[in-house]
Amino acid sequence: MCADLESMADRLPSEDPMHCRTLVTSFGSRLRVHHELEEERIFPLLERRLWKAAPLRIDLQRLVHEHGEDQDAVGDLSEELRSLSARDSARTIDAVAYQTRALFRSVRRHATYESEIVLPLAVAILSDRDLDALTWAYQTVL
Repeated sequence: MCADLESMADRLPSEDPMHCRTLVTSFGSRLRVHHELEEERIFPLLERRLWKAAPLRIDLQRLVHEHGEDQDAVGDLSEELRSLSARDSARTIDAVAYQTRALFRSVRRHATYESEIVLPLAVAILSDRDLDALTWAYQTVL
């Protein structure tokens, strides 16, 4: 997902802002579905299996907070691209490209943490039944 945003940022200012907005909106929708699966399925399962004082509980709360920040950033970027296409934006193309890069870097960092810490933990502590249910949920929605 992030590669599309990175490519878009690299193509600015030659890229049509409305096309960019469509790309950002699609990215935001896919990201929202991913966040919902984590927050409604994976994180609750992990919390039920973790010891009450496990440090990862705090990390899961931080990840949920980051989900909100990323969704806000998607909304801000989408609105900025709309304004840019309507030519009523005070921001420059360079600023929008920077905003785009900040978003995909944040999402990549977040995803890396989940891949390196959260997913291995899930595989280690969740039952095969839990993992099968999560796999099914991802395949069904994504």
